[in-house]
This record gives sequence, C-alpha cells and structure tokens, in this order.
Amino acid sequence: MKNFITFFLVLNSLLLSQWTQIDMMPFEGRIIGFYMTASMNITAAFDGDSCSIIKSSDGGRNWVISRQIPLAYLAWVEFLDEDHIFVGGQFPIICKRTSNGGATWSNVSIPSIYYQIRKLQFFDYNNGYALVEFSGGSSYLGRLLKTTDGGMSWVDIDMVRPNLSGFRFINKNTGWLFGDSLYRTTDGGSTFTLVPLPFNFKNPRSLDVIHDSIIVMGGLKYVESSPHIILTKPITAFSFNRGSTWRVKDFGTDDVWGDADNIRLLDENTAITTLSGSYNYAGGYTGVIYTTNQGLTWSKGAGEVTNYNFSDMKFLNNKVYVGGSEASFLASGNRLSDPWELRFEQEYQGPQGAAFLNPGYAVIGTASRSSKPSKVYISNDKGNSWIVKYAPWHYLYDMAISPDSVLYSLQ
Repeated sequence: MKNFITFFLVLNSLLLSQWTQIDMMPFEGRIIGFYMTASMNITAAFDGDSCSIIKSSDGGRNWVISRQIPLAYLAWVEFLDEDHIFVGGQFPIICKRTSNGGATWSNVSIPSIYYQIRKLQFFDYNNGYALVEFSGGSSYLGRLLKTTDGGMSWVDIDMVRPNLSGFRFINKNTGWLFGDSLYRTTDGGSTFTLVPLPFNFKNPRSLDVIHDSIIVMGGLKYVESSPHIILTKPITAFSFNRGSTWRVKDFGTDDVWGDADNIRLLDENTAITTLSGSYNYAGGYTGVIYTTNQGLTWSKGAGEVTNYNFSDMKFLNNKVYVGGSEASFLASGNRLSDPWELRFEQEYQGPQGAAFLNPGYAVIGTASRSSKPSKVYISNDKGNSWIVKYAPWHYLYDMAISPDSVLYSLQ
C-alpha cells in the first residue's frame, strides 16, 4: 500500500505540472472614470483585482494597462488631463495624485479634522475645490475646501452645512452647492446665497448649469415597493432663471428606478443622467434617461446601455460616452434615441459547457441568467487568446463540436 501511494503522488504531480492558468477576463471590474483627448484616445481609472490606469487608442473597444494605482479600492477619480489625475481610495481612506500619468504617485493631504474627500473639481492644474466630510454629532457635516496649488494645500471656505451631497462650479468663482438646501456663490465660495429647492425635492444628487441661468438637477425619492422593501426612483428639475422657479419631473408612476446621480446638460433643451443606487442588497440600477424638451418628457436609452451601471459620462463630438460596471464602455449614436454601441465589457458569466477540437480549438459557453445575452468564448490557439461572441440563449446545458467544426449547444 505504501508503494501504491507513492506512485500515485508522483503521477499526480506529473499531471498537475502540465496545467497552465488561462486568464480570459483581465479587465473584470469597473471603469470608475475616464478622460478623452479625442474620440479614439481614452484614459480611464479601473478598479478590479487591482487598481490601474488603462488606455484605449480605438475608442474604447480594446484596453491595455498603462500604470498601477497604489490603492486597494477606488471610490472616485478626477482627471485634469491624461497625465494629471487625482484618485480617492477606501480601506484605507486616502487621496493620491499623479502628474505623469501614473508613473509616480504622491499623497494629497487635507486638514486632519476632516474624514475624507468626497468630490473634487479642478479648472486647471492649480485651482480647484473639494467637498470634505467630518463627523459632527448626530448628522453628517460637510465643508468646501479650495486649493490654488494643485491640492498641495487647502483653505477652508468658512461655511459648514448639514447633509451636503455635492457641488458644481461653472468657473472659478461661480458655483452651486447642494444637499438639504441649494446654495449659489459668485465669489469663489466666500459667500453663498440660499436658493429654494423645488417643493418635495429632498435628495439632490447631481446638478449642471449652462449660461449661468439654466439649471438641471437630479436626485431621488424613496418609494415602498412592497412591505419592508424601500427602493428609489429618480426625480429631476429644470430651471431657466437660476432657481427662482422649477419644472419638476417625478418618476413615481414610470418604470424607471434608481438615482439621477450624474446629470448633464448637452444644450439648452437636452439633458441626460446615469442611474445608480442599489436595491435589496443584491444589485444595482442600470441605464440612462434623457430629455430633449427641457425636462417635459424623459426616455430610457436604447439597446445595451440599459444593462449596466455607470460611474462616469462624457460628451464629445455630439456623442455621449459612458463607462462603468463589468468594465463596460458604450457610445451613443448621433441621436440619443439610437441604440447605444457596446464597445467593451467584461461581465463574468459562469461557464456552463465546453467543447474542444484538435489541433487547438476550444469553445466555452456561459449562461447569463438575466436579460443580457450569454457569451461564447472561442480560441484557436489552445486558450492563449480568445474572441467573444454573443449567444442567442440565456441558459446552457452542454456543448459539442463536430469534426467539420459545427458547434452544437443544448439549451
């Protein structure tokens, strides 16, 4: 018996020594934010098994890792350009900056009384604002900080407001701060004027302004979908007179869910927002909604854009680009009503079947178990490289390849 066991272990060792790990999804994770120097050249911050700066030279269809970000988890990113980048991390909470595209990183310090940076906005390499938070008794308190040396030092703007959720400046002097209330400054934050929020608009999450007078605001409202289950629906508001009056859209009866978390004006009539938030501790809201008539009506984006949760959005050359979960990157058509183009995604789907054919063909089928299409991974070089095709099924039992290379699937 002893000799048999020894022989078995040697044989097992020889077998295992023949195996090589194949990495089919090197970008599994999410695109936190991105910067576009042109429609083809894109730099993004990526959060996956590790945090990285990634680049695309073909409009987001293929990506390569450029630099590593020395953080375990990315909470946000602010791009000044493809070289000057700020990132915020969690676990531990820390902010870092680079001026050479991620080749080297340095820490960004804020006064020690504050807990973390929640949002940054820069206008050039030196001048910017940060929304920071610190514990203030029973409620969250926030403060706006200002820098004139690229984040090396910060000055407190003498204002503390409860429950701040964000801000938006249209130039170095004029900006808006929002949370439980809405404030406007025209002197770089030295003074703020209170602007009444629309009636029953309690949870603003994003805001944009053009011409210093047209404002669009996005937020959320809580609804009880069933006993003990609370979900969120978006709520939006337009103003054409700096907030004196508002046109509000409540999505309470519409089949639209989530937070209007990144609303942007494309022109005086057109606005678009991504939808975010979580539900039932198990998933997140997906897609975008847009208006072309100053907020009178809103529509969902068409096509694959409905399937992903997005962290960032950009507008360039009459097209909107979004990036987010599953490393997804999509582009709108020339009209927002056109189906969006899915240029890249790395959603993990569990393998359900595989088939092989000499000399080196391998096919792996997956099951999405959702509204998204399933995938088929195909390799003709023993798994060293793969191409992805989308399949006409949502669940798969088995696969086989005939000698004449016909692929069969059992669904």
